[in-house]
Amino acid sequence: MSILEDGWNAIKGGAVSLGKGAISAAKRGAEASFEAGEGVVDGALKIGAGVTEIGDEIYEWGKDAYDYIEKIVKWAECIQWVENSTWWGAVAGIYILRSQKVIKNAGQCQKYAKAGGRIAELVGSSSLPPSFVRCACNVAFAMPLPESATSTQAPPATAVPPTPTAIDVISRSTDKMDVTAVASDGAIITAAWESGDQGWRGWWSIAAGVTLPGSSVTLISKAPNELDGFMTGLDGGIYTAAWAPGDQEWRGWWRIGDLVAVPNTRVGAVSRAQGMLDVVAVGADGGVYTAAWAPGDHDWRGWWRITEGTTVPGMPVTVVSKAPNELDVFMTGLDGGIYTAAWASGDQAWRGWWRIGDLVAVPGTRIGAIARSQGLLDVVTVGADGSVYTAAWAPGDQAWRGWWQIAGGVTLPGTPATLVSKAPKELDVFLTGVDGRICTAAWAPGDADWRGWWAIGDLRVAARTPVGVESRSSGLIDVFVAGVDMNVYTAAWAPSDQDWRGWWALA
Repeated sequence: MSILEDGWNAIKGGAVSLGKGAISAAKRGAEASFEAGEGVVDGALKIGAGVTEIGDEIYEWGKDAYDYIEKIVKWAECIQWVENSTWWGAVAGIYILRSQKVIKNAGQCQKYAKAGGRIAELVGSSSLPPSFVRCACNVAFAMPLPESATSTQAPPATAVPPTPTAIDVISRSTDKMDVTAVASDGAIITAAWESGDQGWRGWWSIAAGVTLPGSSVTLISKAPNELDGFMTGLDGGIYTAAWAPGDQEWRGWWRIGDLVAVPNTRVGAVSRAQGMLDVVAVGADGGVYTAAWAPGDHDWRGWWRITEGTTVPGMPVTVVSKAPNELDVFMTGLDGGIYTAAWASGDQAWRGWWRIGDLVAVPGTRIGAIARSQGLLDVVTVGADGSVYTAAWAPGDQAWRGWWQIAGGVTLPGTPATLVSKAPKELDVFLTGVDGRICTAAWAPGDADWRGWWAIGDLRVAARTPVGVESRSSGLIDVFVAGVDMNVYTAAWAPSDQDWRGWWALA
């Protein structure tokens, strides 16, 4: 944080002569940009090519604070944004894209935003006032570039900005839930609840595991009351830990094979039959790989590459089992298309990848998928236009059906959407809206269309925050998110409820 602090000190010092009101506004806006705006900056770092060559110099504009804050004061319409954290983050993100020659001038910046391009990916410009983007573009292009940003760069590849911490949840038996998260220091922690508890128990460390802060840990239950966790370590290896009744603490972490992934890579996992586990992950080469565990095994088998599919390294792949000993995986390809591959007992190799329709999403967008009954598959994702779409597969189908927009819902491109089935053939989808509230929509047999969107309470979280969802018994849904205050929050729905209950912070 030293560079960010240096930038703030420069802003504070350079703005002294602008008047008490302007100084106060600049201070609050700058402080907010270093807190809430970091996700937008990180998004621009992902989008830009050759970013590591610029490194800390990206923030050298902080030393020229006086000049651009003075311009903000002169641009009267921009004063309203000085205290807005998202705006300050957008300024820094646009500046990075400018330094990478993605955007060449302020006019082009505004055109990108109106066309739903890279700026829209960063700040969701279609839902913000025109002055927000106009002012952010003007200020970002008023700053001098660092010397290293003037060299020729290769065209960048668009990718989803890093999402906030994911909270994973699993029900290992009826009315029992376990959640996992990665703490700010990288420690892997878990908490538990079961019927009769007055509150959540935990947090406990999972086998002293440590990973990169902001990473996700995937939980799976391969048999009643058993738990297995998966994560990518600091060295890029894929690791697992386990807990079973009678254990005094978690066992692990053990490395699965020698696959190397980008740190922060989400590991997909599923149990296709009791006692069996399958995991998928994107390697550092962009290939999609899988490994397996069966009862009686003394070590994991794999990694095997799933045909020749390739995506953005570090991006998530989703795996589900629609019937015993069957597997389906889903990912967003380099071209933004949604792709799937399949394996069933008796197959000598994976089949696919097949593209699902012609929908285009931001490369790296996480796909939500679920089998709402045997043989039936539903997937959900957010398109490059920010709309929420779903597609379906049923036994006998020769091709996927869809994409259909879900109840006109729109959010930031790249936002992960989560599906759950709380009863046979029923579907509920959850995601973080543009305003940071957790929103949901529902579908049940007989419905002509999806119903929703409804906001769950007043809790607001960071943009693109993943929503953990579980149905611990028929008709019940529990949702979990990481708050901006680093707490984990949960809300619940039961069949007799007229509205959602919560949010409660997990102690």
